[in-house]
Amino acid sequence: MLFVNTMQIVTPRLNKKKTSPIDDKVLDIMRRQLDEKDRQIEKLTQLLDQQQQLNLSTNRQNEKLLDTTTNNTPSQEDSPPAKRPYRRFRAYRG
Repeated sequence: MLFVNTMQIVTPRLNKKKTSPIDDKVLDIMRRQLDEKDRQIEKLTQLLDQQQQLNLSTNRQNEKLLDTTTNNTPSQEDSPPAKRPYRRFRAYRG
């Protein structure tokens, strides 16, 4: 046995034991499952990144809309004078 960094044990390839065909099939199935999980994780990561970019874009658009509406609201000086309430006048009959 060879020691590497006193944490890992490396065995020479000559001492590799033969595995049964069942073990090889199980390992093959597990490798395929692991590959599939890796693809799923990659796809989910891409979708998450896309969603975050869409959220950022939407937030920026909302901020722009809020800025334009607050900048375009008329101030009291710009608005026309308030109308007086309607009064009824009685006709003078004399």
